[in-house]
Amino acid sequence: KRPAKTYSIRRRHNIGSRPNIHRELELAYMLSGQATVHVQGKEYPVTAGGLALGFPNQAHFYTNDTENDNILLLCSPDEFPEFHAAFFQQLPLCPAGLVVPLLERMLSLSEEGIGEDVFRQGQMRGYAMALMGIVLSALTLEPFQADPLSTTIQRLLLYCDPNYTEP
Repeated sequence: KRPAKTYSIRRRHNIGSRPNIHRELELAYMLSGQATVHVQGKEYPVTAGGLALGFPNQAHFYTNDTENDNILLLCSPDEFPEFHAAFFQQLPLCPAGLVVPLLERMLSLSEEGIGEDVFRQGQMRGYAMALMGIVLSALTLEPFQADPLSTTIQRLLLYCDPNYTEP
């Protein structure tokens, strides 16, 4: 089985990216400036103090509207089994504002190095769980309505991820 990297968090300058799709949850908190997140054919501006949330296996990318600084968090949806159905069956409709201390503390823990310290790993999961609870309760979620091609691709990805080592 593929080893799971639970959290990846870092500060970035100019978030712009190429279209991509991956299994992780992606949270981008805009510290300054502005960008636009493109998710499943929809566009949402993200300004300073705003948050963009990308669910697993949903095509997305960012364009820089101005110079910007941000914190980008990627984490496994498996960390949040309580929210799993929402991640794979719904689409977040808009970015939500968020108090930055949770992300700042997660970034600090990451920079200090968590290693095998179970207490620090527990702290990271606790902050991430609080973050997901705040973000998901602030967002409007709608059932995921995909075209047949997107649905087929999503089903393939959902199958391949846990089974890619099998013949």
